[in-house]
Formats: sequence, structure tokens, C-alpha cells
Amino acid sequence: MLGYYGLIQTQGINYVFVYLPNGNNIDISLETLPKAKRLKLYWFDPRTGKKTYIRRVPAKGKFTTKAPTTGYGCDWILIVEQS
Repeated sequence: MLGYYGLIQTQGINYVFVYLPNGNNIDISLETLPKAKRLKLYWFDPRTGKKTYIRRVPAKGKFTTKAPTTGYGCDWILIVEQS
């Protein structure tokens, strides 16, 4: 996926987590889960524990998004799940 702006990514068989320490904008490939046909995207706020649904998308191409908040102390996790 990506390795700049302090992003950290981890992946399993049917999920990807991307940690954004300052809530940056992000462009991700939607083709990192080879068996997936569709994906569900969520924001997870590690400060509150709240998970917010973004949308369901085909597992093709790129997805560009901006974290709900940005700046120092505004960390977020983008969750990509096979659906």
C-alpha cells in the first residue's frame, strides 16, 4: 500500500488496517486482497473506540479519502474488509 507520512499498514487474509498518525489524506489500492470482489471501508477512531462506516466498493482501482479530522493528535485507522 503506502509507506509515507508515517503511515503504517498491516494486512490479513480478509482485511487491511492503515494507521494514519495525523489524519492525513490517503490513496490506497483496492486490489491488495486478492480474493475479494467487494470491500467495506470504515474509519476507526482509536481515541474513542468508535467505528464509522464509509462505503462498500468494488475491489478494483484506487480509493482516495481524507480522515474525519487532521493534525497533531488526530490519529485514525482506515479499515478495509472483504465483504
